[in-house]
Amino acid sequence: MIFYGSLGLAVAVAIRAVGALMTFTMLVAPGASALCLTERLSRTFKIALVLGILSSLSGVMLSYQYDLPTGSTIVAILVGFFVISFGIGQLRKAA
Repeated sequence: MIFYGSLGLAVAVAIRAVGALMTFTMLVAPGASALCLTERLSRTFKIALVLGILSSLSGVMLSYQYDLPTGSTIVAILVGFFVISFGIGQLRKAA
């Protein structure tokens, strides 16, 4: 019960701080991308963590360099990673 309460509080605070789109994209996209890339659940968390950190850092750097909105840039990079991961996953299934 404590976990779900703290998770709900964290999501509510995150939505107020950065918006609903970025909050839910950061919750879903790294995990979905990792699941497309691997079938072993032991690697899924590590891949999702790396993708989340990499997309956040690169989104902040690109938004600073090109004067873009930070949240939208991070979301676009996360979606790009997911599209690439999905394509790689489909190619692996076909092979």
